[in-house]
Amino acid sequence: GAHASPAAVATDGVTLGQTVIGITGSAGLKVASGIVTAVNETKADKGESTQDSFETNIADSTLVLGSPVLNSDGAVIGMFIGDSKVISASALSALIRSITPADTQTLKATSTKSS
Repeated sequence: GAHASPAAVATDGVTLGQTVIGITGSAGLKVASGIVTAVNETKADKGESTQDSFETNIADSTLVLGSPVLNSDGAVIGMFIGDSKVISASALSALIRSITPADTQTLKATSTKSS
């Protein structure tokens, strides 16, 4: 049978007007396209800026929270977080790297208690 490969994660930031594709599967597979309508950046200490999030014109009702957003090459550029906003892949990666083993243990303990 065919083997699927994971999607690549884009390393470049997005640009205004860039085509984006959202994929969701809450009630069957849906694919929606749109463009980047705003780019939100944060200035770092060394004067460099990083893209934290961007906005798109894909209707909020089309995507569910956590839906991947891709560029036209099929690489992941972010994750839909609501109100037409998408957290960038680089910001999401930094957030994941910032989780410490202690945070992981707390999450495990919390999820065990709520089960």
